Amino acid sequence: SRMKLRYTPGFSAAFKRLSHADRQSVLAALEWFQENPTAPGLHNHPLRGALTGWRAISADHDLRIVFSESGDHAEVTLLNVGPHSRVYR
Repeated sequence: SRMKLRYTPGFSAAFKRLSHADRQSVLAALEWFQENPTAPGLHNHPLRGALTGWRAISADHDLRIVFSESGDHAEVTLLNVGPHSRVYR
């Protein structure tokens, strides 16, 4: 069964602020993520501190997609996207 992706308004707004190239990287990463959420290249990892309970994947060297998931990635809510320095604060 295919992963169900939900987009929050915050994610959508952050996505719109990205450059065209970064948007392409994010879309490619999300496609890969839906096929194989644990692919090593995505660096799917839990977040700590204020973001405990959320996870992130890498869309690019400095581009992170922050999400929450339930049912072992059956339902994924996309929360934020952007450079490492911006999404982890």
